[in-house]
Amino acid sequence: MALTQTLLQLRTRLRELTDTENDTHLSDAELTRYINSAITYVYDKLVISSPSDYFLKETTISVIAGTDSYVLPTDFYKLRGLYAQEQPGYFRPVEPCQEEERMLLSAPTEAITMKMEYIPCATPLALDADTFDGINGWEELVLQTAAIDVKNKREEDSVQHFRKRQDLEKRISRMAFRDAGVPERVVDRSVKRRRDAWYFGTLLTRKYRLQAGNIRIYEQRIFGR
Repeated sequence: MALTQTLLQLRTRLRELTDTENDTHLSDAELTRYINSAITYVYDKLVISSPSDYFLKETTISVIAGTDSYVLPTDFYKLRGLYAQEQPGYFRPVEPCQEEERMLLSAPTEAITMKMEYIPCATPLALDADTFDGINGWEELVLQTAAIDVKNKREEDSVQHFRKRQDLEKRISRMAFRDAGVPERVVDRSVKRRRDAWYFGTLLTRKYRLQAGNIRIYEQRIFGR
């Protein structure tokens, strides 16, 4: 069961943690900014430490012949994978474009559907009822991180919160969202590209490149393979 916390709960706990329940110099809006800043910090830690599938979102891209640039989702953060539907029910992985390949690639020459898997940005909390998913108590790391900002503003000692944050980060590195049924191991990612059976003589290679808020999609036909 996820341990969700509302913004109101986080703000109340932050005041208790920093002994600022009656501090009129710290507005709710300012505490909310500290909490949201801490959430982005913790989110990055969780994304790095956990299987990316935990946060995964999926969208489709309708590729148009002659057009190579497509706008990324507004909540896009990191790309997990891009796949081209080249046969009904079958999606071929699309590889990133290397710098030296760019002169050999061109805009797509055919319409095709692509599936993009990505990790979204952390969602900021705005309303008191908005929730942060602490999963297994990770909201404590949000509070300790925000508490450092509060203490720094008040020119008070934040060492205890800094040390607590370090302990929680070590815990995340050890435990965050690992599949308990799968042992840790080194994975060899250098997989050779497989040629599909339905390609005879002309192999259509698709590539992508991230550019600012867009994804560029290219293709190249290689003959005589």
